[in-house]
Amino acid sequence: MSTASTLAATEADLLSCIRAGAGVISAGEELLAPWASDPGRSDVIDAAAREHGVSVLASGHVDALWVHLPLTLAGIVTHLDRLEGECTRPFAVARSSNAGVSGLLGAPVERYPVERSGDPGAGAAFSSLHAIARGMGLTVLRARSTVTAAIAEQELVVQLPDGERRIAPGTIAGSTRTVELETSAGVALVLHDVARVGAHSTEHWRVSGSPDVELRASAAQGLVSTATQMVARIEDALNVEPGLHTLSDLPPLRYRALG
Repeated sequence: MSTASTLAATEADLLSCIRAGAGVISAGEELLAPWASDPGRSDVIDAAAREHGVSVLASGHVDALWVHLPLTLAGIVTHLDRLEGECTRPFAVARSSNAGVSGLLGAPVERYPVERSGDPGAGAAFSSLHAIARGMGLTVLRARSTVTAAIAEQELVVQLPDGERRIAPGTIAGSTRTVELETSAGVALVLHDVARVGAHSTEHWRVSGSPDVELRASAAQGLVSTATQMVARIEDALNVEPGLHTLSDLPPLRYRALG
């Protein structure tokens, strides 16, 4: 199921599926770590899923690349100071929620209205980091977010409703949401969610500790990898205990040969 990003928007649909006896795999970002941002609705959905004997979980592009990959990298170190990721995807010009940024494409960076918040709310970066924290056994003390411009690295051309627009290098080409979690163990978890015109889906994770570890990955067909990872989670959804599950409580995805 992929109808919306938040539990508030999907609760009714989730409960309809659950009461019909159907397990759910969703691409909704808040379901990656549902108790982190909406514990009330999470408790309701969890109780309903247990009552009807089905499972509810999230998957999608972020499954392997934004949660389980960094968890695996962090497993290499014996001491961890900081986990930081930069995950880049194409900027969706046609999405209505991006209209304000679309109007600034090609403008000087100084014109971008920087936003800072101590309450990042639900979203892919916030939920992914909370799933990672849970997978590491870390307690989150505080969260904060900053939204800034994504910068064009080369000349770009984008088609907007009012016509074609050229974006010069060094000007606004999208947006970057940075979420930082502070944990009781002193480990910093940081994720830069970059949406840039003309970009492909790429992930760059850096682990600072003993030893330092760094890895870059790319799933150029982000929409395809969203669908394939959801399909790959079907067996887990059928075999896991009934209830609502944080993504990091599930095993990492793996290829399963048919036949």
